[in-house]
Amino acid sequence: MIAPPSARDIQALAAEAEVYWRPFHLQAEEDRKLCVDGPGVIQTLPDGQLVDATNPPTAKAKRDTSVNHLITNFPTITIDKSAFPPSDKNKADLLEQALQAIFWRATAGKSHDPHRGAGLNAAGLGMGVLYIAIDFTRMPEKPTDPSPDEQREYTWEWKNTFPVEILSVDPREILPDPGTDGERWVIRKSKTT
Repeated sequence: MIAPPSARDIQALAAEAEVYWRPFHLQAEEDRKLCVDGPGVIQTLPDGQLVDATNPPTAKAKRDTSVNHLITNFPTITIDKSAFPPSDKNKADLLEQALQAIFWRATAGKSHDPHRGAGLNAAGLGMGVLYIAIDFTRMPEKPTDPSPDEQREYTWEWKNTFPVEILSVDPREILPDPGTDGERWVIRKSKTT
């Protein structure tokens, strides 16, 4: 069994990842300032007049419009039925329905569509990230020696509590492990107080 990394190992890896991905993060920040936030690039015309070479509201509208064309409705989740033998076609259908239900539950409680957020980040920063989080603190606590009513209530709560959520996060919070060029592990930066 492999021992989990220590806090010091994780901090060292995060520091290495910060250095490794710093050029991308700096460029992403500059692109956001130019295209989304403004004030843009100030240029001097031949007559000495200063003008803003970019128009952030226009750039933002173009980004938002492009994402609106891509994110039209609920994503479709399909299973390749040809990978299943003919006798298991029903299993493939059930798996497809289960995945669609899981995805719906993981995104239903969000105030914004994580796919749209990832699309906006991809259009504005060149990378969109969907982050799957599991919050086990939301699971109901099992009562000790419950009465039939308490057991029924607990069962209902357990069935209707879904600890998995899908979030769109700023790509600059995600630091791929430099040892694998991001192909295996990533680190999500977080701030603690």
